[in-house]
Amino acid sequence: MKTLLAILAAALGFYASQTKAQSVLFDFDNAPLHSPFPIDLTVSGITAHFSANPAYYNYSIQRADALGFTPQGFAGYCIYPSTVYLCDLLIAFNQPMTAASILYAPEEYATDSSCRMRITAYMGGTFIGTATYTIPVPGTWPTGTLAITTAQPFNNVVIHYDAPPPTGGDYGPIFMADNLQVTPAGAPTVLSAVSRKNHGATGAFDVILPMTGTPGIECRTGGAAGDYQVVVAFGGAVTVNGTPQAQITLGIGDIGTGGVSNGGVVTVSGSTVTIPLTNLANAQTIELTLFGVTVGGTSGNVTVPMSILIGDINGNGAVNATDVAQTKSQSGQLLTATNFRSDVNATGNIDATDIAIVKLHVGTARP
Repeated sequence: MKTLLAILAAALGFYASQTKAQSVLFDFDNAPLHSPFPIDLTVSGITAHFSANPAYYNYSIQRADALGFTPQGFAGYCIYPSTVYLCDLLIAFNQPMTAASILYAPEEYATDSSCRMRITAYMGGTFIGTATYTIPVPGTWPTGTLAITTAQPFNNVVIHYDAPPPTGGDYGPIFMADNLQVTPAGAPTVLSAVSRKNHGATGAFDVILPMTGTPGIECRTGGAAGDYQVVVAFGGAVTVNGTPQAQITLGIGDIGTGGVSNGGVVTVSGSTVTIPLTNLANAQTIELTLFGVTVGGTSGNVTVPMSILIGDINGNGAVNATDVAQTKSQSGQLLTATNFRSDVNATGNIDATDIAIVKLHVGTARP
């Protein structure tokens, strides 16, 4: 007999596996009616870009009852062919997936057999996998679900009319589609995330940015342009395939959030990703998201929280007399891993200028 502890552990393990595999449904009911492709739709933070090949045959968003009846399983709005000619449906995602399925209805009129549909998954331009499906019970505009699940993540799929009904009949090489369901890949584990600045000839020092709990506080200035640099380390060789690769997805504060530096680029070296940031305002908390991160067989988006509060030497979320006193007590000392936060202008020296900067920001606090 299982112990209560074992039962609870099994239940928790099952729950964890389910939460990792949560799927997201695009039912197109909030899509712009009659809009031709390309279009972008976002559900639960996942953006899907819909287009066609060849583009001049195309698809659009129409009512599911545009034919005068609604195919089984369809409802509301759906993807509808714009012509009677063969045309691939292309869907690209802003983050990696491990599974995708779509309901389809081919143009068939009481045929004895149904067409073969194909879904092919890619990561960028790299082939990941393919799958086919044929509706077992044919009819008039019958419905089937075309699906693929892969061990390696993918970020775009091609839906292709692969072959007509083998027994012929009255049909066309086109299809309607509805209810796209996708499963995002799980995010890779972050070993460390830091805000890194060079302090003159002394070298670089890092402010640790915890991935959970209270965000780490960057207390140093970003200069006139509000420039900072976040470095994220993973447990293995990493790629970042999202578009964009990185973006500030949340900013809490009274002034603008800033963004990924236009003057720099996201750089990947082995297991480390470096993101240059610019125009970051003081006294705010941001979330920096890396899109399409892949380490080994695990892919997903990674979000790093970070607070900016210039002069918060002790990192308690407020700049006050204690920070001023701490900076004064360390003035003139050699810079070390224990006192570098007092070098708020990152010159490599703790001096009167640092004390003045801290005094200037007394009274500010993290939102």
